[in-house]
Amino acid sequence: MPSFTPYAGFLIIGLLGLSGCGSGPASTNDDSGGDDGGGGDDGGAGDDGGGGVTDPIDPLSELNIATASESAFYYNSLLPEFSSVRDAAVADDATVFATMPTMGVVTYDGYMNLIIGNTSVSANVIGETTIQASFATNAVSGSATNFQGVATDEYDTNHVTNYEGTIAITDGDIFAGADGTTDLDIDISGQIDNGLNVFAVDGNLVGGFHGPNAEGLSALGSNSGIHGNITTTIDGATGTIAIATVSAVSP
Repeated sequence: MPSFTPYAGFLIIGLLGLSGCGSGPASTNDDSGGDDGGGGDDGGAGDDGGGGVTDPIDPLSELNIATASESAFYYNSLLPEFSSVRDAAVADDATVFATMPTMGVVTYDGYMNLIIGNTSVSANVIGETTIQASFATNAVSGSATNFQGVATDEYDTNHVTNYEGTIAITDGDIFAGADGTTDLDIDISGQIDNGLNVFAVDGNLVGGFHGPNAEGLSALGSNSGIHGNITTTIDGATGTIAIATVSAVSP
């Protein structure tokens, strides 16, 4: 079996959509009344807000909108690092199962990408992932958290957004594939919340290890039935788009 890299197209399309948006609205603070001290000494007018700023303040969004520094991190660090790790995880040939390490626990650091949607709302997010693989027992577990993505607020403005919550990686299994390479099967479950919507995911991802000493791993699941099998909900309603990937490398 050739090295397992079937999902790059999904992610490139999704991430291009992310990178093209995310600018927030301009500031609505109006300082035009700041220099007018005419009513400043008038105690009667001081308690009456009628003489203050007259421009209406835009309602605040319920989205967990990223700060300026968090937004810069998303575009300047998270997106390029995700792309780099995704490529590095599958840069070498698939690991031959007969040459896999048989002792020790190795930690893999990388990213999980979730693409979840229905006709009303969607999320294309990236979270930091840590995975432990026990080569003595062929067990795999881990988690993904600190998700970020671009979301649209109640006023049709896009923002880099923080998603609270954790996706658990459980019941992982390392085994020999039909062609002698090293395959991987993991379960994921959990939910993330951006302040406006709650996105839940549950299911199975399949993939494998790459490199002569299993330096990289990758796995994919979707609701298409081609790779793995995952289901999603958005605020309790069934999602019609469901793609999840994990890419990680060992130190």
